[in-house]
Amino acid sequence: MFDIKVENLAGFLFAFALKFVHKMVVRHFVKIALLHKIAKYGKIIGKKCIYTVCEREVSEMFEVGEYIVYGTNGICRVEEICKSPYDKTDPRDYYLLVPVNNPMSSTIYTPVNNERVPMRRLMTAEEIDALIADMPQIGLLTVPVEKQRRDLYRAVISTLSPAGYVQIIKTVHRRREELTAAHKHFPVTDLEYGRLAKHLLYSECAHVLGLAEEGMEQYIADRLALAE
Repeated sequence: MFDIKVENLAGFLFAFALKFVHKMVVRHFVKIALLHKIAKYGKIIGKKCIYTVCEREVSEMFEVGEYIVYGTNGICRVEEICKSPYDKTDPRDYYLLVPVNNPMSSTIYTPVNNERVPMRRLMTAEEIDALIADMPQIGLLTVPVEKQRRDLYRAVISTLSPAGYVQIIKTVHRRREELTAAHKHFPVTDLEYGRLAKHLLYSECAHVLGLAEEGMEQYIADRLALAE
């Protein structure tokens, strides 16, 4: 965006400072836009959700061989850092990602500085323990307008916040209990996003802890029982 010719050191420093300020302003407004997107559809309870949104874009570059969370694709391995295989004139660096839970699916090329699809590092074992301990205190989602439920679930999922996954799981569980007691139909939206939130949370925890995804729900229940 900036094409400034410099003739001396002072000019160079001015150009560098101008580019830096522009980059920080852009990041600030991207952050604000993400928070407004979530606030539009309902209340997210718990600072962990908001913290994840604010901090994820300032993380360092991922390394080859590292496992990350890439949007709703879940866990992916960074296979390579390369240039775009589709546009030779594109100067940006790209991650070549391989989905872990579906290795036969197509590989993913995404810009290192992709602002459209969120990426983050996996939780550590210590962070998983802390999350499980906090689960009883993580509140439900508030949906002011029922027609916005799908949009709210989608917005929470897009933060990649593990606490957000828990909120969806707990909200859907409560909804199932209430609707079953009232002999009402269980909506597809709740079923779909409840399953997605469980898969994203359980697959990440299982990968980090070296356990099977199918056993994570019982593992969490056992840990919570021991804490009582």
